[in-house]
Amino acid sequence: MGMKLIGGDFGKKLAAINKNHSAEVEKFLFDNGKKLLIATKLRTAVVTGHLRRNWKIRKKSGFVKSVLVFNNVEYAPHYEFGTDRFTGRYALTKSLNELEDKMPELINAFLKKTLGDLRI
Repeated sequence: MGMKLIGGDFGKKLAAINKNHSAEVEKFLFDNGKKLLIATKLRTAVVTGHLRRNWKIRKKSGFVKSVLVFNNVEYAPHYEFGTDRFTGRYALTKSLNELEDKMPELINAFLKKTLGDLRI
């Protein structure tokens, strides 16, 4: 199920933001994705360093701009979420929750800096 935004002044302004500030939006997302990556790596315990080294970030293209923070190490899901015998460490989950708590302030600052006096 999706949401359809129907025209009017608001729709025109959103289209203008998407068209004129696409690079800034992409940079904002990637910069915050890097913050998430760093926080996750710092929360990952180091035994050999293999798990910590393999946290990566990737831009995802498409209509909706996004970034992906991931780890392809075979035991990464077990480290993150735990098993029957091992309690999860939630390195990515905790870091993501912290970033989500700060996101309204970050978005407001970004919009004010990027859009200035554009009223919606």
